Amino acid sequence: MNKKRNIFLIILTFIISTFFVIILTNYYVNKKQKELLNSIYESTNKNIFEKTQNLINDKQNTSLAIAISLSKDETLYTHLKNKDFEKLNYVKIAKLIETNSKYKNIWIQIFDSNLNSVYRSWTNIRGNLNFRPDLKKIEALKNISTSISAGLFNIGIKARTPIFDEDGKLQGALEVVTHFDSITEDLLKNNISPIVIGDKSIRKNLTNPLLSKLFIDDYYIANGNVDINLYNYIKENGVEKYINIDNFIVENGYLISKYPLFDENGNNLAYIVNFMKLNNINLENIEHIKIQAILATVIGLIIIFAAILIYYLRDIKYQNSKNKIILNSQPNIVIITNGKEIIDANKQLLKFFPLAKDLQDFKKRYICICYTFEDLEKDDYIINKDYNGKNWVEYIFENQDKNFKVAIKNSKEELRHFSVKTSSAKIDLAVIVTFIDVTNEILQIEKEKNEQRILFQQSKINAIENTLNSIAHHWRQPLSVISTIASGMKLKEEIKELKTKDILLSCDKIILNTK
Repeated sequence: MNKKRNIFLIILTFIISTFFVIILTNYYVNKKQKELLNSIYESTNKNIFEKTQNLINDKQNTSLAIAISLSKDETLYTHLKNKDFEKLNYVKIAKLIETNSKYKNIWIQIFDSNLNSVYRSWTNIRGNLNFRPDLKKIEALKNISTSISAGLFNIGIKARTPIFDEDGKLQGALEVVTHFDSITEDLLKNNISPIVIGDKSIRKNLTNPLLSKLFIDDYYIANGNVDINLYNYIKENGVEKYINIDNFIVENGYLISKYPLFDENGNNLAYIVNFMKLNNINLENIEHIKIQAILATVIGLIIIFAAILIYYLRDIKYQNSKNKIILNSQPNIVIITNGKEIIDANKQLLKFFPLAKDLQDFKKRYICICYTFEDLEKDDYIINKDYNGKNWVEYIFENQDKNFKVAIKNSKEELRHFSVKTSSAKIDLAVIVTFIDVTNEILQIEKEKNEQRILFQQSKINAIENTLNSIAHHWRQPLSVISTIASGMKLKEEIKELKTKDILLSCDKIILNTK
């Protein structure tokens, strides 16, 4: 029972430990999950940033390649030199490029050395370009260059190639203006929804916006293919919250990041705010890690528990074997019982009850050893009865100062006597009971008592006869003889030695002495 309790305590400890370990593991895994999740968000944000940057660089390089190609037109220099600006016509070329590439809304502009726009393929409006910071340095115009700037009509990617006369004097430049539409479309293909927001500082020069008419306060929405839902979301939550994002934020099921665009002087020009839905970010590994960590913890606990349990059971088995050896080495019958049934016993019990093959067979036959106790009607002999609410074992256990015995018949129907002793302490409500065979001692004591009783009786009889003879000899008085003989007969009766022969003999003496 103590073993069962210990096993129960081990299992209970395991369950409680498992509960707390799972809680701690879950806490640790959640912490690691957050770190891993943040790492994934960081990586995703970096990928979005690099993707946006690469698309812008590709667009600039492509725009520059178009500008260089167009600048090789021999008529361009002639028309520019002769100021035949009305003969400049790049509309068809722009349309041809748009038709055969992913680039849309390609604008071509030509300006002279005074930064006067003399030709625009998308409008008839002409004018000075001095307000553009990327064109203020004439020396920069003498080289092939690119820039991102805001003008009268939009925010665009500009690629320029200079135009020189035969003497190498700068006559002007050809500029190809492309926009963010192809960039935003490529981002959309990668599950990124971008919004190109022009800084409020460009609002004063943006007098004729063409590709988009959308504003949020003084901030211009530059991409015409903007997601209206996201546009309204930014508008409702405040545009400055998103253009001031340091790295990225996660809200409303989106990872939101910012790619800043600067002018030639390093001032804020525009911001590409990228939205990516969280369900488009692969987070399966995080969930798998959590499940795997908890499973690994539980499996580890089970292995530890199994190892402890196996060790404990092996130790119990070893202790049981050791205890069994000790029990079987005892010459007396030793049992462990609760007073109602035997829990364990040594081999001496089966030796005394040879009909029982083993302990289980003994239980089937006798249930309790107490059912074999014989009632000798003696106070010091225990029988199977109720002792003031206690069974026989409990009664002996609580009266350790008394010497109790039991009488049991062996397989030959011989009555054997046992001195019964119990352990001084209980083991899970059970008591160790030792039966010491004292049959020979009791028989010897009874024999000695019988011999002493016989000697005592014989001595009394002899004394009576001597008394009778003495009285008869000295007094010969009839009444004295009668009284003496009667006293002798009474004494013999008391000691259970009076026989019919003695009565007849006494009567003859009375008759003889009264004649």
